[in-house]
Parts: sequence; structure tokens; C-alpha cells
Amino acid sequence: MQWSKKALGANLRRIRMAMNKTQLDFAYEADLTPNALAKMECGLSTPSTETICKICNAWGIEPNDLFRKEQA
Repeated sequence: MQWSKKALGANLRRIRMAMNKTQLDFAYEADLTPNALAKMECGLSTPSTETICKICNAWGIEPNDLFRKEQA
């Protein structure tokens, strides 16, 4: 499956907003810096496998939720 940093970032933001959390809250819960989360949401950086696991564990989501293709 093909994915992009932009789609990953959009999914991160969509999930965060659906949970009614700030970037600061989400970053803290996943043991990330707010700046790192912001860069991922903007599609400026790609999280490592370790970071993806941290995010999924902290937020109770599956990796597929992050890599789901954007709906048209």
C-alpha cells in the first residue's frame, strides 16, 4: 500500500481532533515533543517505527488508522 507523509499527517490530526485533544496533550501522552507531533501533522517529517508504536499505544489505535488512505 502506498502512503504519503501528508496522508499520515492528516490522519494524525483527524484522530487527535476526534479525541478533542490539543497537540500538547497528544504529544505528552505519546512521549513526544509538541514540535515533533506538529511536524508529523504537517507532513514535514516521517515517524520512526518506534514512534508509530508509541502513538498507537498511547492513543489506543491501530497502525492502519494512521496509514489509511485519504477519502476523496
